[in-house]
Amino acid sequence: MRTLVYKLIYQPGINRVLRTFNRWLSPIIGFRILPSGVLDLRLKSGTAFKLSCNPTSHVAKVLYYGGPDAFEYTSIFEHLILRCHSFADVGANAGYYSILAAKLNPAIKVYAFEPAPGPLYFLRKNVAINGLESNVETAALALHSSSGTLNFQPAFSPKYAYLEHHLGGTGHAVAGASSTKVPSETLDRFLGERLIDLIKLDTEGNEDQILAGAESVIRTHRPIIICETLFNKIEPELESTMIAHGYEFYNHRNGRLIKVETLKRTVDDGIRDCFFVPREKFSWIEEFI
Repeated sequence: MRTLVYKLIYQPGINRVLRTFNRWLSPIIGFRILPSGVLDLRLKSGTAFKLSCNPTSHVAKVLYYGGPDAFEYTSIFEHLILRCHSFADVGANAGYYSILAAKLNPAIKVYAFEPAPGPLYFLRKNVAINGLESNVETAALALHSSSGTLNFQPAFSPKYAYLEHHLGGTGHAVAGASSTKVPSETLDRFLGERLIDLIKLDTEGNEDQILAGAESVIRTHRPIIICETLFNKIEPELESTMIAHGYEFYNHRNGRLIKVETLKRTVDDGIRDCFFVPREKFSWIEEFI
């Protein structure tokens, strides 16, 4: 019975009506229905874009009810991307930052990497519905320290088991019952001599391996790197790698960047987004200090 209810309220047309009323009433009733279908989103600056999703996406819920300007480091990203010729979105998921980059900067080249089949489906769909095929190149690859294959467990949301495509980050997602092999590649080999100005890393704990496979890119192009960091998980490895490259660390907090001398923490204060910045590009982020 519950599955039938879910199938009804998450039909895109029905969901659009329900979530519209829910957005008006949510401050009173304290409940927010998960969005499903195509969302029409807009930054305060006026940039509009579409995002296709289903109820397994927590990110879509945050974007729809809170607005994209308040999501993570969007306000900084919006300004930073205008200075970039190219952007690597590693762990692109449904493509929020890839879409945003190409919408904000029509001249940019985006490389969006996503090995998981559910997010990859939505990533490619979102690139298409925004008409960004010429700007955004999607790659069904797991970036790593070497070329080959990796065992990968896609996220699965038992609550919505009837859905074909699952996005992670709902709070209900778990690793799939069986793993699948996905192709892996280094960022150095993928990009070759192509320029890269900005990299976003969000791969749930193997960012150190990705950076190990990007030695030439970092040394040659000196990109700013936005990296999700998890408490007591590869923080020392990330720190030693980036210090060796002459980078400094700036944690994102409440729309600002705060310089820190170390990524290591003694207290778990949650997931943090850190900007790894080469000293010669400090001027790129100075206004957010």
